[in-house]
Amino acid sequence: MDYYQILGVDRTATPEQISRAYKSKIRVVHPDRPGGSTDLTRQVIEARDVLCNREERRAHDEVLNRAAQARAAERGRRSNRARRQAARRAAEREAARWAAEREAARRAARQAAERETARWAAEQEAARLAAEQAAARRATEQEAARRAAEQEAARRAADMRRNAWRAIHTAPKGALATLLCVGVACLGVAIIADAHAPNSRRRRRT
Repeated sequence: MDYYQILGVDRTATPEQISRAYKSKIRVVHPDRPGGSTDLTRQVIEARDVLCNREERRAHDEVLNRAAQARAAERGRRSNRARRQAARRAAEREAARWAAEREAARRAARQAAERETARWAAEQEAARLAAEQAAARRATEQEAARRAAEQEAARRAADMRRNAWRAIHTAPKGALATLLCVGVACLGVAIIADAHAPNSRRRRRT
């Protein structure tokens, strides 16, 4: 109980100020007054008696000081507890942020690796398709060249045979033996040309 608060004076109030405050307060809280009561009157009288006695006032001040110190200590403990809780929450938030950043970095690295793997696979597939197309193109060109060579060899052989028979039919009788020899030689050349062709008509017939 704070007697200074009951009388409405400061803790540095003089005995005269305390007496004046007591007289003013007792008229308000007297049981005969509206709103007054015996308990309030007793508290005002007790406050006057304690504060007007030097020893009792000193003891009351010590009690008030200890109570103020206890309240201050409690406020300090509450403040320290609040600071510790705030520090713990901040540490938890920092740990959560660090974990989120680490997870985001790991996810980004995995996605980058997947993209790189997909790009490498696409490049390999494109290279394989290009190699297959080039091989098919070379095979087509080689087949066309082979057919052209066969056609050219067949044409030359046919021309040689026609020229040989024409020469035989149009030559004089005296030169027949010579022409026959030339024809045989031409036929030999044609046969050799057919034999050296990759796919000659003779092979197709067989």
